[in-house]
Amino acid sequence: MNAVLQSTPLQAMPQGFQRCAHVAPRPDRGTQRYTYTINGIGLECDIEFEAADGDGWNEPREPATATLCKAWVRDVNIAELLSDDRREEIETAFLTQGDDE
Repeated sequence: MNAVLQSTPLQAMPQGFQRCAHVAPRPDRGTQRYTYTINGIGLECDIEFEAADGDGWNEPREPATATLCKAWVRDVNIAELLSDDRREEIETAFLTQGDDE
């Protein structure tokens, strides 16, 4: 589809159609998209989530885990620029998002 957009002359595109190169790409398979705001900047975070496992009786109880894979500002991945504390803050917010209700 991207090749079609690049090869289509601008005047041949439908009126009101805009290219959206400034948005985060689709999340990778196996990750969930989570929006987190830092100082008024919205991050589109791709989180790998594993639900809690084990019954605590026959097998050890494992808590739910979240791992930040990517953090997008528009179409730029800034995950590597985030400190470990900030990454942990985003992962914790993802895990506790249902507790706010």
